[in-house]
Formats: sequence, structure tokens, C-alpha cells
Amino acid sequence: MAWKPLGEMQVLSQRQPRVEAPLKVSGQAKYTCDIQLEGLLYGALLTCPHPAALVLRIDEGEVRKLPGVKAVLTDVHPTGTARYAGEYVAAVAATSPQLARDALELFEVEYEVRSFAVDLDAAMEEGAPRVFSERSNITDPQTEGEGDVEAGFAAAEVIVEAEFRTQVQTHSSLPGPGDPR
Repeated sequence: MAWKPLGEMQVLSQRQPRVEAPLKVSGQAKYTCDIQLEGLLYGALLTCPHPAALVLRIDEGEVRKLPGVKAVLTDVHPTGTARYAGEYVAAVAATSPQLARDALELFEVEYEVRSFAVDLDAAMEEGAPRVFSERSNITDPQTEGEGDVEAGFAAAEVIVEAEFRTQVQTHSSLPGPGDPR
């Protein structure tokens, strides 16, 4: 199937009416964060401040006493080991977003801070602190592919061999209209 010339297309390359524009410019548009359902609860997550730590104890007693707190979860990470700063260790659900965030301040958490490596080469050294206690920091590559690599190399005019490093790559969509950040 061939594409039509741009001038003949009905959607691509054509001006489209912004049907939501009047509501947005008048301030009448409703976003997810504008909708307040009866009984709605708001969650907040407590994160570990350490790059590697064992959670020894979480005291949520004061959190549970706070009026408006409806649920507390302290076994967010079943192994009790936080492998990076920012890993979730507890959660709370409350009747308002601010109350949920305030409740996080009332958790008392005792950590056993563990050693860690922040450099790739240091993490691969013998005796380096393990990210996962049950396995080495170095694992075999996980590869999938089709074709004959050796035949591809044999047919190639040039083969470039180099080492490339980059930070962790993860997908990350932009916050939606309901995200209060």
C-alpha cells in the first residue's frame, strides 16, 4: 500500500480542531487529580535512604495511631534487604495525600547498613559486596538472536570491537494529568 501525497491526506499534515481547548482555557477541564471519589484513599511509599541495607525493624505504631490512616504495609520487600537508595520498605494509605506523606515521617526504621560498590569494575572484583546474596554480581549474558554471527563477521568489510558503557536504561513515561508531582 502506498501513502497518499501529504496534501491529499485527511489527518496527517492537516490542522485538527482541539476539541478540549475551550474547557482547558476556561479552567473547566477535569483531570484525574480533580476527581474526588467518596472513600478514596491515597498512598505513599517509604524508601530506604541507604544504598545497601538490611531492614532490622520497622515500628509503625505511631503511624497506625494517626487519624485518617487506613492501612499500613511493612513487608513491602519480602527479603528485608534494600539493594539501592530509594527502594520501598513500607507503605501507607490515608484519607488525603498530605496525610499519607506526613505518616511516612512517623515510621521508625532500624537499618543495618551494608557495604556496596558504586563502580561497575569494583562490583565485579573478587570479594565485592553482592547485590543479590544468593548469586554472584557477574552472570552470563542473556542473549537472544537469529542468524549466523560468524557468517556475518566473515562477510563484513569492517569489524569494530570496542567496549561501551552507559547508565541503566529503563522505560519511563511522562506523568499523566493525575500525577500530583
